[in-house]
Amino acid sequence: MCARSAFGFTYTPLFLTALKNPDAFTPDRLLRLPHPDVVAQLHQAANGPLADLRARTRPADCTPGPTLPGARVTADADLIADGLLIDFKSARNPRGLPQEDAWQLLDYLLLDDADRYTIDTVGFYLTRSFHSLSRAL
Repeated sequence: MCARSAFGFTYTPLFLTALKNPDAFTPDRLLRLPHPDVVAQLHQAANGPLADLRARTRPADCTPGPTLPGARVTADADLIADGLLIDFKSARNPRGLPQEDAWQLLDYLLLDDADRYTIDTVGFYLTRSFHSLSRAL
């Protein structure tokens, strides 16, 4: 596993726009930068399969980017919301889920050996196809 890098988006259009004029880097400007499909993903996430999760979950019950310290490794998952560990995938052509994605969720689950997040369900949200898959443990 590898943790996210702060340098992963260096010299992308997003980075260059923010670097050129940080004061003009507003949410409106941010939404004009990406391809229209990316903006569609944001709108679909607001009204798609995650809407039910959002309706039943308080912000206090959500942990974005939780760090899961293990004996020798540390991993950061995408989101834990009210006992649901959810991993976001943005593959262009998702055809089933690769086995390594399932192993990744299992790794996160095992790294929470102190049960800090009381995870009882794991799942994926496929951002480009607007599907979610989850299973209770």
